[in-house]
Formats: sequence, C-alpha cells, structure tokens
Amino acid sequence: MSFQPESDLHAKRKGRNIATAICLVVLMVVLVSLSLVKLTNSGPSEGWDHVVQPQRMVTE
Repeated sequence: MSFQPESDLHAKRKGRNIATAICLVVLMVVLVSLSLVKLTNSGPSEGWDHVVQPQRMVTE
C-alpha cells in the first residue's frame, strides 16, 4: 500500500494548526497565571465591591 505525499495545502494547514495550538496554550497560561496571582495576592475582601465591611455586632 503506497501513501501519497503531502501536498502543499496539507503543509500550510499543519503550520496554521500548530500556530493556533500554540496561541491557545499561551492564552490559557496567561489566564491561569492571572487568576492565581489575583487569588494569592488579594487581601481580605467582602462583597462585590471588594471593600472590607465592618463586622456587625450580634445582640440578643
């Protein structure tokens, strides 16, 4: 059984596929690293506005 050699179109597609994969991996690394930095370097925050709210005294 003989296989036909790759055409020029296949080589171009392969190059574009590899470039797309590299771009996606870089994007994932950037997003994960930004998320980790935000989670590890953030101080105490409460609520959607990221302002520390004073604790309410509970009276019975």
